[in-house]
Amino acid sequence: MHFEKDFDKFYKYCETYIFSDASLDYFQFSQKKISFVLDCWSKSCDLEVVLHYKIQGIEHSICMKAQRDQWSQSFKKNIPARSDRVSWYFEIFNNSFVVYYSNEGLSPHIPSRSRHFSHYLDPTYPKWMLKSVIYQVFVDRYHRGSHDFRNQDNKKIIYKDFKETPDTYQKSKCMDFYGGNLVGLGEKVPYLKDLGISLLYLNPIFDAKTHHGY
Repeated sequence: MHFEKDFDKFYKYCETYIFSDASLDYFQFSQKKISFVLDCWSKSCDLEVVLHYKIQGIEHSICMKAQRDQWSQSFKKNIPARSDRVSWYFEIFNNSFVVYYSNEGLSPHIPSRSRHFSHYLDPTYPKWMLKSVIYQVFVDRYHRGSHDFRNQDNKKIIYKDFKETPDTYQKSKCMDFYGGNLVGLGEKVPYLKDLGISLLYLNPIFDAKTHHGY
Protein backbone atom coordinates (compact mmCIF):
# COMPACT_ATOMS: atom_id res chain seq x y z
CA MET A 1 0.00 0.00 0.00
CA HIS A 2 1.49 3.36 -1.02
CA PHE A 3 0.97 6.61 0.87
CA GLU A 4 3.67 8.77 -0.71
CA LYS A 5 1.19 11.43 -1.81
CA ASP A 6 -1.59 11.08 0.74
CA PHE A 7 -0.91 11.88 4.38
CA ASP A 8 -4.56 11.35 5.33
CA LYS A 9 -4.43 7.73 4.16
CA PHE A 10 -1.18 7.15 6.03
CA TYR A 11 -2.65 8.70 9.18
CA LYS A 12 -5.82 6.58 8.89
CA TYR A 13 -3.74 3.45 8.39
CA CYS A 14 -1.73 4.15 11.56
CA GLU A 15 -4.84 5.12 13.50
CA THR A 16 -6.51 1.83 12.53
CA TYR A 17 -3.69 -0.65 13.03
CA ILE A 18 -1.22 0.75 15.56
CA PHE A 19 -1.51 0.27 19.31
CA SER A 20 0.53 0.48 22.48
CA ASP A 21 -0.06 1.47 26.08
CA ALA A 22 1.48 1.10 29.54
CA SER A 23 -0.06 -2.31 30.29
CA LEU A 24 2.08 -5.41 30.81
CA ASP A 25 1.54 -6.48 27.20
CA TYR A 26 3.40 -3.40 25.96
CA PHE A 27 5.54 -2.23 28.86
CA GLN A 28 7.49 -4.16 31.48
CA PHE A 29 9.66 -2.77 34.24
CA SER A 30 12.16 -4.90 36.15
CA GLN A 31 15.25 -4.23 38.23
CA LYS A 32 17.52 -4.83 35.22
CA LYS A 33 15.61 -3.61 32.16
CA ILE A 34 12.61 -1.73 30.81
CA SER A 35 10.83 -3.19 27.78
CA PHE A 36 8.70 -1.24 25.29
CA VAL A 37 6.45 -2.68 22.56
CA LEU A 38 4.38 -1.07 19.80
CA ASP A 39 2.24 -3.26 17.51
CA CYS A 40 0.92 -2.69 14.01
CA TRP A 41 -1.69 -5.28 13.04
CA SER A 42 -1.02 -4.91 9.34
CA LYS A 43 1.97 -5.37 7.08
CA SER A 44 0.68 -3.55 4.01
CA CYS A 45 2.89 -0.55 4.84
CA ASP A 46 6.39 -1.10 6.21
CA LEU A 47 7.01 1.31 9.07
CA GLU A 48 9.95 2.53 11.09
CA VAL A 49 9.60 3.51 14.74
CA VAL A 50 11.75 5.64 17.03
CA LEU A 51 11.27 5.44 20.79
CA HIS A 52 11.67 8.78 22.56
CA TYR A 53 12.03 8.41 26.32
CA LYS A 54 13.16 10.38 29.34
CA ILE A 55 14.89 8.73 32.28
CA GLN A 56 16.89 10.32 35.10
CA GLY A 57 16.01 13.70 33.61
CA ILE A 58 17.78 12.93 30.31
CA GLU A 59 15.96 12.55 26.98
CA HIS A 60 16.93 9.75 24.60
CA SER A 61 15.86 8.68 21.09
CA ILE A 62 16.50 5.19 19.79
CA CYS A 63 15.28 3.08 16.86
CA MET A 64 13.09 0.12 17.73
CA LYS A 65 13.72 -3.31 16.26
CA ALA A 66 11.00 -4.52 13.89
CA GLN A 67 9.72 -8.09 13.96
CA ARG A 68 7.54 -8.81 10.93
CA ASP A 69 5.46 -11.82 9.98
CA GLN A 70 2.94 -12.42 7.22
CA TRP A 71 0.21 -10.32 8.82
CA SER A 72 1.72 -7.85 11.28
CA GLN A 73 4.77 -5.99 12.49
CA SER A 74 5.85 -5.47 16.06
CA PHE A 75 8.47 -3.03 17.34
CA LYS A 76 10.40 -3.77 20.53
CA LYS A 77 13.18 -2.20 22.54
CA ASN A 78 14.84 -2.90 25.88
CA ILE A 79 16.77 -0.30 27.84
CA PRO A 80 18.67 -0.56 31.16
CA ALA A 81 16.55 0.20 34.21
CA ARG A 82 18.54 3.05 35.73
CA SER A 83 15.62 4.76 37.43
CA ASP A 84 12.18 4.01 38.83
CA ARG A 85 10.61 6.78 36.71
CA VAL A 86 10.35 6.89 32.91
CA SER A 87 8.19 8.67 30.31
CA TRP A 88 7.99 7.97 26.59
CA TYR A 89 6.26 8.31 23.22
CA PHE A 90 6.75 6.87 19.72
CA GLU A 91 7.65 8.48 16.39
CA ILE A 92 6.28 6.46 13.44
CA PHE A 93 7.22 7.09 9.84
CA ASN A 94 7.56 5.74 6.31
CA ASN A 95 9.45 7.28 3.41
CA SER A 96 7.13 10.29 3.24
CA PHE A 97 5.27 11.02 6.46
CA VAL A 98 5.69 11.12 10.24
CA VAL A 99 3.13 10.71 13.02
CA TYR A 100 3.42 10.37 16.79
CA TYR A 101 1.85 7.97 19.27
CA SER A 102 1.46 8.78 22.95
CA ASN A 103 -0.97 8.36 25.83
CA GLU A 104 -3.48 10.52 23.91
CA GLY A 105 -3.26 8.23 20.87
CA LEU A 106 -2.10 9.17 17.39
CA SER A 107 -1.21 12.74 16.48
CA PRO A 108 0.46 14.58 13.57
CA HIS A 109 2.33 16.67 16.15
CA ILE A 110 4.95 15.91 18.79
CA PRO A 111 2.95 15.32 21.99
CA SER A 112 3.33 17.65 24.95
CA ARG A 113 5.06 16.17 27.99
CA SER A 114 1.76 15.80 29.85
CA ARG A 115 0.60 13.43 27.08
CA HIS A 116 3.59 11.08 27.24
CA PHE A 117 3.21 7.57 28.56
CA SER A 118 4.71 7.46 32.04
CA HIS A 119 5.57 4.98 34.74
CA TYR A 120 6.65 5.55 38.30
CA LEU A 121 7.60 2.64 40.52
CA ASP A 122 7.03 3.82 44.07
CA PRO A 123 8.18 1.33 46.75
CA THR A 124 5.87 3.04 49.25
CA TYR A 125 2.82 2.61 47.00
CA PRO A 126 -0.13 1.78 49.29
CA LYS A 127 -0.83 -1.90 48.67
CA TRP A 128 -4.42 -1.58 49.90
CA MET A 129 -5.25 0.49 46.81
CA LEU A 130 -4.74 -2.55 44.59
CA LYS A 131 -7.69 -4.26 46.29
CA SER A 132 -9.92 -1.18 46.36
CA VAL A 133 -12.99 -0.54 44.24
CA ILE A 134 -12.63 3.14 43.35
CA TYR A 135 -15.59 5.39 42.56
CA GLN A 136 -15.01 8.92 41.28
CA VAL A 137 -17.56 11.50 42.38
CA PHE A 138 -18.28 14.84 40.72
CA VAL A 139 -19.69 16.22 43.96
CA ASP A 140 -21.81 19.08 42.61
CA ARG A 141 -23.56 16.66 40.23
CA TYR A 142 -24.05 13.84 42.73
CA HIS A 143 -26.45 14.54 45.60
CA ARG A 144 -27.58 17.62 47.53
CA GLY A 145 -27.76 16.89 51.24
CA SER A 146 -30.16 18.23 53.81
CA HIS A 147 -28.19 21.50 53.91
CA ASP A 148 -27.71 23.68 50.84
CA PHE A 149 -24.35 25.45 51.07
CA ARG A 150 -24.37 27.06 47.63
CA ASN A 151 -23.06 30.58 47.36
CA GLN A 152 -25.83 32.59 45.72
CA ASP A 153 -23.47 34.50 43.41
CA ASN A 154 -25.49 36.37 40.78
CA LYS A 155 -22.97 35.28 38.13
CA LYS A 156 -23.70 31.63 38.81
CA ILE A 157 -26.56 29.60 37.38
CA ILE A 158 -28.33 27.80 40.21
CA TYR A 159 -30.56 24.83 39.39
CA LYS A 160 -33.44 24.12 41.72
CA ASP A 161 -33.73 20.45 40.88
CA PHE A 162 -31.44 17.66 39.65
CA LYS A 163 -34.00 16.85 36.96
CA GLU A 164 -33.28 20.13 35.17
CA THR A 165 -31.23 19.84 31.98
CA PRO A 166 -27.87 21.62 32.32
CA ASP A 167 -27.22 24.61 30.09
CA THR A 168 -24.70 24.49 27.27
CA TYR A 169 -21.13 25.50 27.91
CA GLN A 170 -21.62 28.56 25.71
CA LYS A 171 -24.26 29.81 28.15
CA SER A 172 -23.00 28.55 31.49
CA LYS A 173 -19.19 28.66 31.07
CA CYS A 174 -19.12 25.88 33.71
CA MET A 175 -20.69 28.25 36.25
CA ASP A 176 -23.90 26.28 36.65
CA PHE A 177 -24.51 24.45 39.92
CA TYR A 178 -26.84 21.71 41.12
CA GLY A 179 -25.64 21.93 44.70
CA GLY A 180 -24.33 18.46 45.40
CA ASN A 181 -22.19 18.57 48.55
CA LEU A 182 -20.32 16.49 51.09
CA VAL A 183 -23.40 16.22 53.28
CA GLY A 184 -25.23 14.63 50.37
CA LEU A 185 -22.32 12.33 49.65
CA GLY A 186 -22.27 11.23 53.29
CA GLU A 187 -25.97 10.38 53.07
CA LYS A 188 -25.18 8.08 50.12
CA VAL A 189 -22.35 6.15 51.81
CA PRO A 190 -24.56 3.16 52.76
CA TYR A 191 -25.74 2.92 49.13
CA LEU A 192 -22.16 3.09 47.85
CA LYS A 193 -21.11 0.37 50.30
CA ASP A 194 -23.90 -1.84 48.98
CA LEU A 195 -22.42 -1.39 45.49
CA GLY A 196 -19.08 -2.67 46.78
CA ILE A 197 -17.35 0.71 46.64
CA SER A 198 -14.43 0.91 49.09
CA LEU A 199 -12.63 4.10 48.01
CA LEU A 200 -14.01 7.48 46.95
CA TYR A 201 -12.06 9.76 44.60
CA LEU A 202 -13.52 13.27 44.64
CA ASN A 203 -13.33 16.10 42.16
CA PRO A 204 -12.16 19.34 43.87
CA ILE A 205 -14.58 20.22 46.64
CA PHE A 206 -13.55 23.75 47.64
CA ASP A 207 -15.57 26.82 46.70
CA ALA A 208 -14.76 27.87 43.14
CA LYS A 209 -16.23 29.84 40.27
CA THR A 210 -16.74 26.66 38.23
CA HIS A 211 -18.74 23.55 39.09
CA HIS A 212 -15.81 21.20 38.45
CA GLY A 213 -13.54 23.09 40.85
CA TYR A 214 -10.42 23.13 38.68
